[in-house]
Amino acid sequence: HDRLVSMMDPGWFVLCLALALECFLVTLLILPMPSNKVRGAITKWVISLLSNQTVKYGGFALLVLDAYYFAFTMDAISNPLIHVGIMSPLEESMVSCEKGLAAFRNERNAYITGFSLFMFLVLRRLVDIQSQLFESRSLAKASASVPLGRPVDTGKPKHA
Repeated sequence: HDRLVSMMDPGWFVLCLALALECFLVTLLILPMPSNKVRGAITKWVISLLSNQTVKYGGFALLVLDAYYFAFTMDAISNPLIHVGIMSPLEESMVSCEKGLAAFRNERNAYITGFSLFMFLVLRRLVDIQSQLFESRSLAKASASVPLGRPVDTGKPKHA
């Protein structure tokens, strides 16, 4: 028997690694932070990582590759019931296992690329939200703080 071994396209491997990295960064940004300093450190680290020129160009190349693969597999999710024989003509309702496997693989790949594109947008927005939250909390703490060495004014009248 000649065994058919299908090799994974290197583009899919790169996209899966990029998706894992995006998920890690998004998870890092949505975790509860113990203090505003920790939030600022994590947000600044993610911003410095994403503002690196190599990472910017690599991310843009991955985004283009992801969009290309998504467009290439989009037909798999436009009519997901066709490959199982529910919404196809009667003569095409019986599909071979190989065709069904290929259709399911394309559907899975379309969901992976779509989710990766969505995670890219979520990551960009989360970086903006976290940096704005860090800045607003820093300003609130700076304006509401009591100088060291002074008693806190409680608003009650002092007795003579």
